[in-house]
Amino acid sequence: MAPRTRESRSPTSRWTPPPTRTGSGSTPPTPSSSAPPPTWTAPSPPHAFAKATSGRYLTSVWADKIAAGFTNSASKSGDKLYTLNFMAALAAQHRMIWVDLGLPPGWNALTASEDTLNRLGSWIGAGASPLRTAPAASCPISRAP
Repeated sequence: MAPRTRESRSPTSRWTPPPTRTGSGSTPPTPSSSAPPPTWTAPSPPHAFAKATSGRYLTSVWADKIAAGFTNSASKSGDKLYTLNFMAALAAQHRMIWVDLGLPPGWNALTASEDTLNRLGSWIGAGASPLRTAPAASCPISRAP
């Protein structure tokens, strides 16, 4: 049977998914409640914050206020941009003024090192990438009173 294309369908016909393979011995994976969040969105805490601030959105309490964001993950990339974009979009929905990092990219020259500011090259907000094996006591936040 030839695959149906948009041109071969009548305007009143509905799309149907292609038939599944039979006899392959494999079954499609089932969703799991312990599955990690999709990698194309921010993790769940920013989503919970967005939901919790919906009342402020409706009353425009944060309109014209200053907003900025930062994120952290052990991997160099670590999908930090998704989180920062989510926060910037949320700030825009609240009609806030988003402040970017204001630093040129670092660690892209022969004289640069891991200690260079903005070594991950993030403009929309600060993105940190600590060593995953660092003990919790080495984190400045964990030593705060």
